[in-house]
Amino acid sequence: MPIYPLPDEVLGPRQVARRSRRHIHLSGGDFILGEGNLAALQTAVEHAVGGGQDEIVSKARAALVPLLTLIEYSYGLPVDLSGIQVHAIEPASEVSVGVGFLKLQMTVARRAPMPPAAIVANLTESTRLQLDWYLLGQNSPSVIERINNFYKVLEHEKRLTTGCSCPYLPPAEAKHLRDAVSHPQVDNPDVVSYLQSNIGSAHIDPKNEAHTKFLELKATYLQSLAQAVLDGKVPKWW
Repeated sequence: MPIYPLPDEVLGPRQVARRSRRHIHLSGGDFILGEGNLAALQTAVEHAVGGGQDEIVSKARAALVPLLTLIEYSYGLPVDLSGIQVHAIEPASEVSVGVGFLKLQMTVARRAPMPPAAIVANLTESTRLQLDWYLLGQNSPSVIERINNFYKVLEHEKRLTTGCSCPYLPPAEAKHLRDAVSHPQVDNPDVVSYLQSNIGSAHIDPKNEAHTKFLELKATYLQSLAQAVLDGKVPKWW
């Protein structure tokens, strides 16, 4: 498969290596999915000359976190970074190369476009956390975990906008759902009233099929709320 480097604005500036430091590159390229194809990504991290491979790989993984989060968010499938190798290509140049391959957990048949450099560069740690919660919810087989993680996106947005002229306030129903699945016995009368009017019970029974169907429906509702929050922060490029 042909290899294409990522734009420098994604990777960040490449400074000239100093005698006591060296740069590591994860050899990288286009992001192609389907029929067993793998995709390689590139980044650059600086480390001490005596640094071990574990340290180098750890820094490289951390440098790729924003990009990998955005790729997973756009494609909707977990991404696994594996097969990393670190080795020197020109010993005299003090530059080492590592190759990392991205494998998706299923076979797909279309190209997934890389996020634009500006979106990667402007992704704040706070928004990345919200993306992580959204992805945890999206990929969880547990409807209770989905509801909890989608609500975390809303709750965090509320904290972020406290004191703003237009603070974000999650719908009361969203909090009722989160509280209902988080506590075996609910003592909040508003939550009890909500559950009684929707499932005829004062608490959620995970073994009750009717309760589970209700939660599945409401998890989709919470996902749409979380998606709306993220749509205002991460422009769609795919």
